[in-house]
Amino acid sequence: NALAPERYSASHIWLFVTLGAIMLIMLIAFMSVVRENKFVQMRYDEEKRWSVVDEEEVHCNEPLGKEKRVSLFLILGTVFMWFMGWNAIKSHLTTYATTILKFDDSFVSIINILNGAGGAIALLPVAILAAKFGRKKTILMGVIIAVCAFIPCIFLNDSMHPVGLQIGFTICFLVAGFGLVIINVNTLPMVTELAKGSNVGQYTGYYYVASMTAQAITPIIGGAILDNTSDDQKGLLFVYGICCIAVAFVTMFFTKHGDNRPERKKKVIEYFGEEE
Repeated sequence: NALAPERYSASHIWLFVTLGAIMLIMLIAFMSVVRENKFVQMRYDEEKRWSVVDEEEVHCNEPLGKEKRVSLFLILGTVFMWFMGWNAIKSHLTTYATTILKFDDSFVSIINILNGAGGAIALLPVAILAAKFGRKKTILMGVIIAVCAFIPCIFLNDSMHPVGLQIGFTICFLVAGFGLVIINVNTLPMVTELAKGSNVGQYTGYYYVASMTAQAITPIIGGAILDNTSDDQKGLLFVYGICCIAVAFVTMFFTKHGDNRPERKKKVIEYFGEEE
């Protein structure tokens, strides 16, 4: 049907228009209901009423010391380089798996679903690791896990047994995803640990500038690698990702501040925030 492409294109246009409209409606609703300035003033009034002063907020505009400032840059560098490595691979997963490894699209979808589900399941053990070893050491573990998981992917190709190839690649990808969860869960608290009082939002913004900038840049680099290499050299995508992640290990290794070890819980249920 000659009209099919047009209908297909139009359906995508309306999809984005609908999603955009929903986002705008939610934004308007949020701004209408949540009066941030009013709530902040209410807090100040209560503090004044009870003669309570937030010392952290009083000093929140003071600059960080040199060592803490260096640690902040190193943590943000870790975030940036990790996302440079992970998203170069993740954003081209479907293309790589279907054209190089000859997987079906449906199987790649299963990998993505398992990756998301595995990330959710991993939150609890990650919290336990951070409580036991501290955030910095846990992040270093996550980087090592990801590197070790991605190295075999360089050598996987469609000449191998299909079932073994599928199982091997899936395991490697899921293990690397577990490393991502470890880093994600612990890097943001390390950044905000350096904040004071009301500038936590500012430091959260630093984190997302680093992560989102990497996610905007690295798919272009990953695509260039795939476009300019032959089929037997496509594994260079994983080499690139591994190199970026290795740099993240170095930056985190030299970080000295922000590693405030969370209090270890006595009961598993406490990790979900339930009081004794």
